[in-house]
Amino acid sequence: MQKTVWLVFLHLFNHQTHNRGQIALILDQIGVDNDYSGILDKF
Repeated sequence: MQKTVWLVFLHLFNHQTHNRGQIALILDQIGVDNDYSGILDKF
């Protein structure tokens, strides 16, 4: 199987972003303060 390296990194980044969003949503639903969804605010 051959994959272009940048496609693999893009997939990994998107997958991590998706999981971070899921965690933030669950924490918001149960009332736990979190900053997972505000990652862009740090830059």
